[in-house]
Amino acid sequence: MKSNVLYRDCTVHPQHVSQMKVRAFYMQNGQRKFGPWSNIEYITPSPAKLTTRNTSSGNNLKVNASWNIIYGCNGYNVFITTNPNGKWYWYQSTSQNATATSAVINKCGGSNLKKNTRYYVRIVTRRKRNGVFCTVPMPANNTYVGSFIIK
Repeated sequence: MKSNVLYRDCTVHPQHVSQMKVRAFYMQNGQRKFGPWSNIEYITPSPAKLTTRNTSSGNNLKVNASWNIIYGCNGYNVFITTNPNGKWYWYQSTSQNATATSAVINKCGGSNLKKNTRYYVRIVTRRKRNGVFCTVPMPANNTYVGSFIIK
C-alpha cells in the first residue's frame, strides 16, 4: 500500500500555547477512511525576551527579571545556572497566572548570587489540565531566554 504525507500547514503564534491533534487516513474506493484522532498535544513556547534590573543593596545581591507573556499558560517555572550546558536549578514557580511575568532572583542552586558571575535564566511555561499541573517538556539543555551579571 502506498502512503503519502498530507498535512495542513498552520501558523502557531509564538506567544500562545497551542493545541493540536492529528489523525491518519487512507483511500478506499476513491474515498478517504479516517483513523482515530490522537491525544491532544500542546505546543508550549518559552518567552522570547528577558529583561533584568539589578535591585541589589549592599551584600544582598538580587536581580528583578521580567519576560513577555505566553497566553494560555498557567504561570511559569524559573530556572537559573552559571553554565547553560550544565545543571539547571529550579528557582521558583510564579503564581498561577500567565500575567505573572517577573521574579526577583537572589540565589542559584542554594547559594547567594555573586558579583561578576554570569547567570543564565530559563523560563518554562506551566499548564493545568483538569485542575492538575501537566509536565511541560524542557527546552534543549543549552536553551535560555537571557543572562545577567551583577557588577
